[in-house]
Amino acid sequence: MGIDRRQLLTGIGATGLLGACATQQSVSGAPSSSGSIWERISSDYDTEPGVINLEHGYWTQMSRPVLDRFTENTKRINAQHSHYARQHWTEDKAKVEARLAGYLNCKPSELALTRNASEALQALIGGYRPLQSGDAVLYADLDYPSVCRAFDTLARERGAQVVEVNIPEPTTFEGLVDFYDAALAANPNVRLMVLTHVSNKTGLVVPVREIISRARARNVDVIVDAAHSWGQMDFTVEDIDADFVAFNLHKWIGAPLGAGFVYIREGRLGDIGLNQSQSPDMEDKTEGRVYFGTMNFATVLTVMDALDYCDMVGWKAKANRFQELRDIWAEPARELNGVEILTPPDGRLYSGITSFRLSGQTSSEQNASIAKHLLDRYGIFTVHRTGVANGACIRVTPGLENQEEDCERLLKALKEIAA
Repeated sequence: MGIDRRQLLTGIGATGLLGACATQQSVSGAPSSSGSIWERISSDYDTEPGVINLEHGYWTQMSRPVLDRFTENTKRINAQHSHYARQHWTEDKAKVEARLAGYLNCKPSELALTRNASEALQALIGGYRPLQSGDAVLYADLDYPSVCRAFDTLARERGAQVVEVNIPEPTTFEGLVDFYDAALAANPNVRLMVLTHVSNKTGLVVPVREIISRARARNVDVIVDAAHSWGQMDFTVEDIDADFVAFNLHKWIGAPLGAGFVYIREGRLGDIGLNQSQSPDMEDKTEGRVYFGTMNFATVLTVMDALDYCDMVGWKAKANRFQELRDIWAEPARELNGVEILTPPDGRLYSGITSFRLSGQTSSEQNASIAKHLLDRYGIFTVHRTGVANGACIRVTPGLENQEEDCERLLKALKEIAA
């Protein structure tokens, strides 16, 4: 197994930001109530004047130390050019994969770098070999649209059926597990399903470990979309007990745009087909399941620095902070007449992302108008999301650069709007 991330990651670049940051000792693992620490962290981010950005679900900003390293790495790659690519890239890529495996408590051979979680999901879905004619695939309304389309394509090509379910609203932890179990019982031909760990639409955290256990009992494979979870939450692949997972690195890890990776559990590699552009000698390698040509070398090198920054903040402290910022606005807003909060109050079912809608305001046009009003009137940037069975909503996603007063300002705005 990989090195536990709480041990020293000797020899793979773990000391860059850790050594440079004077607040490392106090920040790492710090309780979320340490206001001065979060002010210090917030100061590491460049922000746009006049706008409170509560839309970090698209991707998260690089902190200034990470951005500086990305600039240096870009200059280095530009100067060393093909000499770097031919002589050093393979070794450096292996170091990054080993570092990631150390955090996730898995083997480096089970990982392969991609440019984002979507690319990893395409490899897992499009390459899934066991699906046959007469089987079925299953996805839910809260899953990512491109994932659902990929499942549609896979089913069409294999002569399989598509089962789409709508996650109950509101719901509970046990209710979600039972909901998926009932869906599988009602559709015994389902062979493959997707679980979005944290929904990009509402922020609902799905209890993937428990649902995977029920699915395995019915001989159903599960692909986990962890694009929004790792970094926003603190977990390993053992914690979720998944065989196939897609990860992002430029969302909640804070790496430059264009970084992600795929995980395939050892022993399951044969169930995901070789990428059509790969050579046959890559059949026994996870990397053989993806193909992207020339990657942005500077982006991958800077993943190390983004991980350093996560270490400096503290992974659990970071996860607690996202929940804390969310709780400042979401739980008081739950009590407002006419405001619907779309993640339950159970801390197991939300992280930082949470969406809301105004009662009766379910169309895309209505929610786009509300988001525009929040920006124009209050200087708060959010985004509306569609595809939720019960209607469109507005997603609120704080980042580490946000302070308590940003979320308090949103709550004040919602009180005025609701009134």
